[in-house]
Amino acid sequence: MVLQFGYVTLFACAFPLASLLSVVSNMIELRSDAFRLTYLTKRPHPNRQRDIGAWNSILYGMVLLSIFTNCFLFGFSSAQMAEWFPSLFGEHDHSHHHNILASGGSHVEIIEGQGRYVMMIVLDRTTFCLAYAFLFTILFNNVGE
Repeated sequence: MVLQFGYVTLFACAFPLASLLSVVSNMIELRSDAFRLTYLTKRPHPNRQRDIGAWNSILYGMVLLSIFTNCFLFGFSSAQMAEWFPSLFGEHDHSHHHNILASGGSHVEIIEGQGRYVMMIVLDRTTFCLAYAFLFTILFNNVGE
């Protein structure tokens, strides 16, 4: 489940449908576990735990890392940045190359000398998202205790 959470959060920008697929996968796994626990095995002995232990820090670190990966994926591989800031990007026609699939022959690239501005925008959005993550951590840290 942690590995699945990592794939969904770290690469949400690249494959948004992954979250829906993981929900469907978890529902199937829940039903199969319920069948297994009901009909095939003995009831497990419950062990009380205070919290999820070290996994909490691992998941929190994964969420912070996902902010970076999604912002950089968005900034450097998404055509959306080119639509928002067309002066920083140029469209080059690569129709003579037959290795570009399903892109209509056009490819968006950062104009030479404008990369620092794209990097500044991406880092600004990353800092903004990290500030919100830390703010939510501070505000909701003691909820449920």
